[in-house]
Amino acid sequence: MSVGDWWWDLTHAPLVVREERASERGLVSGGEPIEVIELREARADDLASAERLRSRHRDWLAPWEATAPAGYDTQIPGLAAYTRLIRRQRREGRCMPFALRVDDVHIGQVTVAEITRAASHCGTVGYWIVPGYARRGIMTAAVAMALDACFADLCLHRVEINIRPENAPSLAIARRLGLRYEGVRVGYLHIGEAWADHVAYAAVVDDVPPGGFVTDLVAQRRKLGC
Repeated sequence: MSVGDWWWDLTHAPLVVREERASERGLVSGGEPIEVIELREARADDLASAERLRSRHRDWLAPWEATAPAGYDTQIPGLAAYTRLIRRQRREGRCMPFALRVDDVHIGQVTVAEITRAASHCGTVGYWIVPGYARRGIMTAAVAMALDACFADLCLHRVEINIRPENAPSLAIARRLGLRYEGVRVGYLHIGEAWADHVAYAAVVDDVPPGGFVTDLVAQRRKLGC
């Protein structure tokens, strides 16, 4: 760990967002009841844990993982380089990586990336979850929590999510949270061996539901009797 990283960890209070009684409130469905969903600002050990999870579930995540395109002078960084990059961007206010945990088990990550200030104050949300916890509503709740943090804690004006058209569960998250569809980003990211189109969903601070995205999600679930 660099001196800068050590000093950052010593002096910086990490951003932590928690939702309790998750199953009881309808934020989670199926499987074993979950008490707490937590987004914790990722530190070095969280990023290392995330890398182990990604390696363990590589086949599950590969269809959606960005890759280095041939013919360009670039490469996907290894863990050490990635950790240095993310931690530097966090210190500079350009990124907010969250470790996604349920009942103290690390199950994925939500990252607010490409944060810009000046005249835009915007960011982009990306996320992944391990298969054993997928399709239970956990990631929908986690993205709602991240959006609330973007607008309330990070003071952003606009947040967007870019999703592969084939990724039906991820599209369902954006739609369930009421994000605005903004069209197709042609050849947005290189994935596998090709440039992949993505569809864009977004919200600005004026779109935040009364009480926030989590409160609105709970109200929706209650209305549906979930």
